Amino acid sequence: MSATKPYKNRETREIGRGEGLSLQFTVYSDQAHTTFYDISSGTIIITFALAKKSSDTAMITKTSAVITEIEKTDPTNGVFVVKLANTDTSALDVGSYRFDAVLSDSSTSPATKKIISRGDIVIIEGVAI
Repeated sequence: MSATKPYKNRETREIGRGEGLSLQFTVYSDQAHTTFYDISSGTIIITFALAKKSSDTAMITKTSAVITEIEKTDPTNGVFVVKLANTDTSALDVGSYRFDAVLSDSSTSPATKKIISRGDIVIIEGVAI
């Protein structure tokens, strides 16, 4: 399984501190990205973690177990949206942060756990008008 090939879709998003952000991802079951990975099963949980550096403890975590955090918007076609609220980003210092989106499937033995996307979010200070 992959999400636009692991890390090919690595992107940097820039947002103002205290702004919300929605990040959409698509999970594929093949490297050619021709077959969507069905994430509709209740055994499949998507987790999103944001940290200052890859080796740091996550400052923000989101899970598809809570629909207001990660919503499977088109699950049979592998599409989900991570929702960062303005209260999430207002607590962050200005600077660059790394994120991982991870898929866990407890229906397999052993359970499947794969990183499906990585990227960066840059928090900037807004301009007072």
